[in-house]
Amino acid sequence: MSDIASVASRGNGQTRPRRPRVTGQTAPSNKPRIKVGLLDDAGKLTSTPVFEGRDTWALDHLIRAGKRGCTPIDNPAPRWSHYVWKLRQAGVIIETHDEPHGGPYAGHHARYELRSKLVVIENCLSREDA
Repeated sequence: MSDIASVASRGNGQTRPRRPRVTGQTAPSNKPRIKVGLLDDAGKLTSTPVFEGRDTWALDHLIRAGKRGCTPIDNPAPRWSHYVWKLRQAGVIIETHDEPHGGPYAGHHARYELRSKLVVIENCLSREDA
């Protein structure tokens, strides 16, 4: 009989050895990462948030777009509004402009414009995301 703590069920009646748990350590992340310094109106550093994954991708696109801003139409991504919400929660100021669009599915879409003054301290984007 096997020790229940040392095996895991595969759901098909077979078992496999459980991997030992290592606590206090995290695996290195391969996600894109960006660290920025948010500046106040006087140019003084107020905070240095770090973003990973799609939040990094979205912030990078907002930085590159400048005053033109980004739209989900021009920069397709599954959850632009969520990325913007998460960036805002960290103190990044992003303005949303509501724009109409025509076509067979006429309606409105958002254009996001980065309004925060910031400096990029560290930018680790993978080549596919750049």
